[in-house]
Amino acid sequence: MSLITLLCYNFRMKRIVLTALIAIMVAGIANAGALTEDYVDIASSYAKDGKYSQALGYINKALALEPQNNRLLEMKNDLSKVMGQPSINFPSQSSSTDENYIQAENYRIARDYNKAIIFYKKGINEKPQFAPNYLGLAITCYEMKNFQEAKYNLDYYLTKERNADFALMLRAKTNMNLNNTQFALSDIQAANAISQNLEYKLTEGIILTELGRYKEAREILDKISQEIRIYIVFKYLGTCDYKLGDYKNAVLNFERAILLFEDDKTILPMYNDAKSKNIL
Repeated sequence: MSLITLLCYNFRMKRIVLTALIAIMVAGIANAGALTEDYVDIASSYAKDGKYSQALGYINKALALEPQNNRLLEMKNDLSKVMGQPSINFPSQSSSTDENYIQAENYRIARDYNKAIIFYKKGINEKPQFAPNYLGLAITCYEMKNFQEAKYNLDYYLTKERNADFALMLRAKTNMNLNNTQFALSDIQAANAISQNLEYKLTEGIILTELGRYKEAREILDKISQEIRIYIVFKYLGTCDYKLGDYKNAVLNFERAILLFEDDKTILPMYNDAKSKNIL
């Protein structure tokens, strides 16, 4: 076997192994929080296209939310090994000296949200100036779909950490769930001004779609679709195409979305109407 053939073979094997690793991520991370699942979806898309360093970057983002999640740790170490990077050992708990915060984070990561809230609030009562408790409480409330309480804590946290792009992104998603769409757009644009982040741009595209600014939204979403191929991108691309009267592309993008997540029935009325109009 020639050196070039061997290198090509090794590359193909690496790609097969890494793609297989990512393919089991979604199943393996089924009990993760909503934000973590978003990052794993993006990582999966990158890995399927052979963009392994970007995939690893999003596993790191997921680990920032759930540093004790053993499945995420395994994913990172497996990806690192196959990519020829050293394995990394992670601390078992937060490096903060605030005991209430450490306890709260441990419960949040274990998805025992009620106990997490108890310790976050205890920490806030004892150390009201310790800002991380407010962010942790906001993340917990967001995962519990208590969006009003999440926003309350994000509002306070952002008075202390004005340039916290993650908090701005999370408040944008929170405002979107509260139907405060214009405020959501302001927050995500502020986050994008601080950090050029694929997830932030995706969130902006979704918010612009919800605001009916379909042309602007489509420009953003089309660029993202060239980078990652996940259900939510094609769902909103299809929606923009449909609303703009481009039924051919609407059908194409809705079919891509359905292929990735066939259980979502919300796009079927638009998809079926686009199909009928595309035939005419």
